[in-house]
Parts: sequence; structure tokens; C-alpha cells
Amino acid sequence: GAKTAAASASRRRAGPRLRGRVGLRYVGSWDRGNNVTLRQPGVEILLDGPIAPGAPVGLSVDIRSRRSSLYRPGVATTTRGVMGVYQAAIQLQAPKGPFRAVMGRQYAPTLAGLGLFDGVLLDFQRPRWGAGVMAGLAPELGSLALSSEIRQGGAYLQGRSALAAPVRWSLTLGGMGSYATGDVNREFAYFQGTVGSPVFNLVALQEVDYNRGWKTAAGEPRFSPTSTFLSGYLAPVRGVSFNGGFDSRRNVRLYRDLTTPEDIFDDRFRRGYWGGANFTVARKLRFGGDVRTRTVEGADSLATNAYSATLSLDQLTSLGLGFRLRGTRYDTPGRGPGTLLVGALRLAPPSLGALELSGGSRTEGGNRDADRTWAGVEADLFLKRSWFVLATFTREWGRNGLTPTTDLLYTGLSYRF
Repeated sequence: GAKTAAASASRRRAGPRLRGRVGLRYVGSWDRGNNVTLRQPGVEILLDGPIAPGAPVGLSVDIRSRRSSLYRPGVATTTRGVMGVYQAAIQLQAPKGPFRAVMGRQYAPTLAGLGLFDGVLLDFQRPRWGAGVMAGLAPELGSLALSSEIRQGGAYLQGRSALAAPVRWSLTLGGMGSYATGDVNREFAYFQGTVGSPVFNLVALQEVDYNRGWKTAAGEPRFSPTSTFLSGYLAPVRGVSFNGGFDSRRNVRLYRDLTTPEDIFDDRFRRGYWGGANFTVARKLRFGGDVRTRTVEGADSLATNAYSATLSLDQLTSLGLGFRLRGTRYDTPGRGPGTLLVGALRLAPPSLGALELSGGSRTEGGNRDADRTWAGVEADLFLKRSWFVLATFTREWGRNGLTPTTDLLYTGLSYRF
């Protein structure tokens, strides 16, 4: 007891330490109609924090490698290895000091348009304001390999409220330039404002491109507003909340180990206007809905409207029994109405993990050959606090056998420290 408490207090005084995850994963996909098989084992390592408690040197590492083998009848097997380096940087910062230098592959902390880059970040932070400059190279699209084709850099200045303020706000102004072989790739200014409290939250993001050279010669205006994002949240009373916004961003960088049909649907209908409401009863029953209109992703028309309703009930028993239901109806001109129905039943015993059975279907009146149905099972298991096991299996099939039946297996084992 006393020794354990003393050791815990000593660790708290020493400050943050290096944390991370090391894991193995395997993805298998089988196209039952065409007898095509994909096998993809992989290894991942994530590290973040100082190399020792109180040390001025830290690491940020996110590396995910995989080896893909594709088997097709009558065709030689193709195998290739890919190593995706999402972060590999060294950070220099005195404990609780205001100045920070980061070198290597990293994400720009404030300039969203800069995204992932290989280079240097110099950052200075005080309680009420911060500023930074960064410069580097853009990785190659797709493979994320080191590339010198596009050079980019930017700077930002941020002001913010006191940490203990009842209404917290921040305002960020910045800009960046991107250049390919000496020509302008993109130059833009960046604005982001946030204001929030326990009752409401507002976020506004706007990029304004400055066009010159070959861009104005091609007919582009000198200034062009791009990548607008507005989001609002209001909770006037306990158990009731409203949300709405607008999103015109052309691309949002996401990393997912596994993508579900529901994820694909939501990504496609991400852009446009939305508004909705959610209600909670006795902290267990939740229901709500939203409307999205003028989606602009993929082949969908600007006039597409989508209406969704959700219902969930959690922690019904000591074993964490719960379920969720979702229904979405949408209408794209020229393709007719469509529906998405999703449901899941979940069992989540405390400190053990979770077991979930899920399924859904998507139909489109104007393209019945694209109708899809899926069902799956997912199991999460915690072992001795530091070990985590995940296994999920999903089968997806089309209407009346018009599209191949596909099985997807994902498994993972990771150690967290």
C-alpha cells in the first residue's frame, strides 16, 4: 500500500512518460463469386511522449506496415509490401517550456491545409497566445513515400481565452504556400474560430486561396473562398441538444484500419448542409434525427437530400447490454430514392471487452443492382490491462446474387504501455 502510493506519486511528479502501442493485425477478404482472395498481415507501432519522464527530447511515431497477397484463379499470385509512415518525428522541448521544435514527418498542429509534411516545426506557446512556423516537403500521395516534388510552408498566430474562463474561445490566423518545381501549387490564408461552454459550441473554419500566374491565366479569380466548415451545438436543457452546420471541404484525411458500409455511406454524404436534434432519457435511452442537403461528394447531385433517425439504449443490465438502430432515406435526382438501415446488439461487461452483432442494408430505387446487405460480429477483449485483442467478421452480399458475396475478416493483437 504505502510503497505503491509513493511510487505513483513519484511518477506524477516526474511528468508525462513515453506511451504507445505495438501490434499485429491481419486482414483477409474473400470474393466468393470470383474466387479472389486477399491476405494482408501487418505490423504497427505508435509512440508518443518524452523518451524519459522530464526529458527534453520526445518522440512521435506512427508506422503501419502491411504485406498484401492477391490470389486469383489462373493468375500468378501478386505480393507487395507497403510501409505507411504517418509520423516519425523528434521533439525538443524543455519540460513545461514555451518553445518547441519538431523535426521529421508530422502533422501541422494548426494549419489544416498543410496536413502531413516532412520538415521542421517551430512552435511558441503562452497561456493566452501561440505562434509557429513550419516548412517541409509533401509526401507522395498514396504511398506516403518521401518526395521532393512539392515544397510547402506556413505560419500561424493564435489567441485564446484563459483556461478557466466560463466561455472559452480561440482565434487562429495563418497562411501557407505550396510549390511544385518552382510553380505555384497553392497559396491560401487560413482562419479558424471557436467559442464554447457546457451549453453551446461554435466552430468556423475558412480557407481563402490567392491565385496568380498560371491560375489566373486559366480563368481563376484572384481570391477564391474554399474549404468552408461551420458547426454549431446547443444544449439548452439536460437531455436535449441541437446541432447543425455546413461542410464544403474537398478532402478530409482519415486513417482507418477497417471501413464498414455505413462509414462509406457517411463519407459520401459528408459535404453540404445539415441540422438535427438529439434527446436522452435517464442517461440510457437516446434518440434523434438529422437532415442533410446539397451533398456534393462523388457522383451525387447537389440537390440530394438525406433524412436520418437514430435510436439507442445502453447499459440495460450489469453486463452492459445495449442496442442501436439507424434509418436514413435519401433521394438523388435521376437515380430515385434510397434507404440505409443499420442495427447492432452489444454486450459490454466492465473491464472485459465487448461483443457486438450488427447488420444493415442499402437499397436504391434507380440502381437495384447496387443493393447491398451485410451482417457481422465483432469481439473486443482486454487481457491483463495492457493486452488488447480485436476480431471482426463481416459478410456482404447483393440482391438475388447479382453482385458477388464478399467476406471480410480483421484481427488484431496489441500491447499498450
